[in-house]
Amino acid sequence: MVFPLGSLESSKKADLHETISYARYGKILSINRTFFFFQVFIGIVLTLIFLINIEELSKLIAQITSYILNRDIKEGLLFEVVRIYIVKDMGRFPSFYETLLLLIISILMLIFMKFFERISKPLKIYLNYFFFILFISSLYFIFFAYSFPYTLDDFSQLYMVVQVGILSFISSLLSVATAPLIVKPIILLYNLIFIFFVLIYSLIFGIVRYSIFLFILKNYSFLWMANLFFNLGPLLDMIYISGFYSFYLSLISIYINKRLRCWRWLF
Repeated sequence: MVFPLGSLESSKKADLHETISYARYGKILSINRTFFFFQVFIGIVLTLIFLINIEELSKLIAQITSYILNRDIKEGLLFEVVRIYIVKDMGRFPSFYETLLLLIISILMLIFMKFFERISKPLKIYLNYFFFILFISSLYFIFFAYSFPYTLDDFSQLYMVVQVGILSFISSLLSVATAPLIVKPIILLYNLIFIFFVLIYSLIFGIVRYSIFLFILKNYSFLWMANLFFNLGPLLDMIYISGFYSFYLSLISIYINKRLRCWRWLF
């Protein structure tokens, strides 16, 4: 018997619908477009609020940090237009023997990492990155210590600009990343709670990290400056933001998977 092509295709689709589980094939989220654009709008508005209030935000961070470290704050200029506030302090240069010791340690650790196989690859990559920067910094301070071009104020200003920038764009980034999950109005509320949680965490973490950075650079020398910025700076922010997002996404996925009305078939 000869079947029309159209009826054969319809039969196949019906069979797929009956035999393939909901979690495996052919469904997409039924996104609420109104709430989608509303959340993105809120994220952009929050970013603009942070950018407009850079001066006040930097002053808040600097005042709390100065209270923790018992230091004064001072004004700086961003692009010679926007005022930002930083903590006023003095760093120190490493001694020759201190630098030589750290150079030897970094070389030994790089060799050790090459031949030691029991450590996980992500941690191994991170430690190699850490000790390689320490190796370069140690070499620099052995040969060009007093040509080092940065002061603690320069580092503070760079840190403050990066920290305020990250705080400013977290809301936009996460609002766009979580908006496609809005299949029910309640998820909009969950998304906003999540975004504000990450903002508060980032602010508190940024203040604590700034205090630790200043303490290290004042008491343990400028040699650690590059490692602090490249290992524990913006890279760490991206790691914890991605981690929070992944964890939140897994929770929302479980919530949505239990409610099949949120899904619709592609055919």
